[in-house]
Amino acid sequence: ARDDVRALLEDDLDFQVTELAAITDQRPGHGSCDGVSFVKDRHILFRPTESRRQNFTLAHELGHVLVHDCDAAQDWLADLPEEEAGPREEWMCDQIAQRILLPDEILDQFSVPISATGVVDLFEASQASMAVCAIALSRRLMGPAGIVLINIERGEVDLACVQPDSERGWPASFPWRR
Repeated sequence: ARDDVRALLEDDLDFQVTELAAITDQRPGHGSCDGVSFVKDRHILFRPTESRRQNFTLAHELGHVLVHDCDAAQDWLADLPEEEAGPREEWMCDQIAQRILLPDEILDQFSVPISATGVVDLFEASQASMAVCAIALSRRLMGPAGIVLINIERGEVDLACVQPDSERGWPASFPWRR
């Protein structure tokens, strides 16, 4: 499944997966929107890309399917204030996508010390997208902390991934995409 998440969704989970030329840029919870899941209808829409990002998008949408089907995740989200539930679900789906696409045996070679060049080195040594690499390495941070990917040409955040701390909780701010 790591190499072809679309086949997993279509063949193993019986989802219809449809490519769209354009989707809205934002989704509820401030998540970026390269894909949308309609779990009850077993349909996923996504913006195709000619990059490693496409598998991340589909794995993230698979994360929404798994979160939807997990009572413990639904209970946790339901107990959060409404304004926190969306961002936390997006965070969970990013974490799921990362774990699907980047195995720990590769990640373990690049996790200490965590640096910007380490994210790039992990990207070059794997088939994972830059986003997956940043999310994976953010799991190794001593929280609350995060990694932010910035597109210098546009002056915009491409991805922010955080690692909450078991005692201090979530970082106070979260720089959303764009």
